Amino acid sequence: MNYSKQRELIMDALQHTNEHPTAETVYRTLKGEYPRLSLATVYRNLNQLCETGTIRKLRVADSPDRFDGNVEPHYHLCCKACKKIIDITVPKGAWRALVPSEGKHRID
Repeated sequence: MNYSKQRELIMDALQHTNEHPTAETVYRTLKGEYPRLSLATVYRNLNQLCETGTIRKLRVADSPDRFDGNVEPHYHLCCKACKKIIDITVPKGAWRALVPSEGKHRID
């Protein structure tokens, strides 16, 4: 993949957030400082970065795809109500212990 200033900006935006933004969120974040950036360019570059394994695409039911600049092995928790996604790093299989069996949270 050839160097692209737009791709560098998009990659930098993903690597400097703990959020898991949609393509539109990345676009809105960068658009103010880079007014010539287009939403199509953001989508195209995000997909190219996913194809090379540089970032990950997260598919969330009933929500636009999200993107993660952290490609190290880790789990994600997604709130069904607000659709927020958070990273968690726990030993394999131990993630169920993070949410109490009683209360308002449930792991599906």
